[in-house]
Amino acid sequence: MSRLCPAIVWILFAGISGWCQPYSDAVKQLATRIAAEIPARTPVALSFENRSSLAAADLESLRALLAQELRADGVEIGESDTKLRLSASENMTDFLLISEINGSVLIASWKKPPPAAAQYTISVHVAPIWQQRAPILDLMLFNSGMSMIVLEPERTVEYSKNGNDWHLDRAAPFSVARPAARDPRGRLVGNPPNVDVSAPSRNEPPPAAFPYRWAPGRNYFENADRGNFFTVAELSSGTLLAGTDGRARWFPAQKNEPALTINDWGSDIAAIASACGSKTQVLTTAPVVDGAPDRIQAFDFSAASYAPVTEPALLPGPVTALWPAESPDQVTMVVENRQTGMYEASRVTLLCPK
Repeated sequence: MSRLCPAIVWILFAGISGWCQPYSDAVKQLATRIAAEIPARTPVALSFENRSSLAAADLESLRALLAQELRADGVEIGESDTKLRLSASENMTDFLLISEINGSVLIASWKKPPPAAAQYTISVHVAPIWQQRAPILDLMLFNSGMSMIVLEPERTVEYSKNGNDWHLDRAAPFSVARPAARDPRGRLVGNPPNVDVSAPSRNEPPPAAFPYRWAPGRNYFENADRGNFFTVAELSSGTLLAGTDGRARWFPAQKNEPALTINDWGSDIAAIASACGSKTQVLTTAPVVDGAPDRIQAFDFSAASYAPVTEPALLPGPVTALWPAESPDQVTMVVENRQTGMYEASRVTLLCPK
């Protein structure tokens, strides 16, 4: 067994002989290096985390191949105090398989296949509803779209429609904590006329129907098991959380440990139903980049893998709110238009090919 200083990194590169198993040579080399770090007849406990865009089938094949090669090199896999932590990751050009054991970090790398030209048949449709100077935190339509409630940082405002014009009916201020957050957020909860407000700035207790807990004095949610997050996408097979650290994490149902970490999404995500593809997609904003316009894009998400299904729709400013709407096939989006200074509320849907 060779002994390495803590946190030393070995990087193994593999050439590509074919695309059926492009990682085969890299995994074999990695298994040999891992085996050299483990005393003879010492079992290891293996854990695996996916932080890449590899498909679920590829991940299973990769994991099975590594376990096979480790056993061939004399490594016993089972219950043990010796932990072998594996994670799949990627950069712009390569997929990476990273192992951590006994203070050593070993990395196997293989080239990504050349990207195929994307030919999206699904498109993002943004339908404007309302704009105003004051921030819009959320918006709710009811009475077949003839009535509307707009949530502002310190009040709710009700409107009714007459022809093509909206008319103010009443405004209802609510008590807020001081000082107010610089980036206020909030949700409208319930069904008209029984609508409540969930916001971190409110002095009142949160609505019982709202399942998430705002961090006191902050504009994000907190969870003791899954960490802090800005937004959530609830799917039938689990939950996606857009964390405050800039990473989205996938938690399968009944599991508090993330099975997938996504590094290239923004802080606003929402599930949306459609008649397209998998029937449920995830809308995401872009990561924050100074000077770059925001965008919204839909992804198919299944079995801890994800892939874009629409072109990114460019927006005139940053998304300040992205919440599920009354209907599961719609999402409420608010954009701060950097050219006009207006907050623009829209409904987002997905259009399928005819």
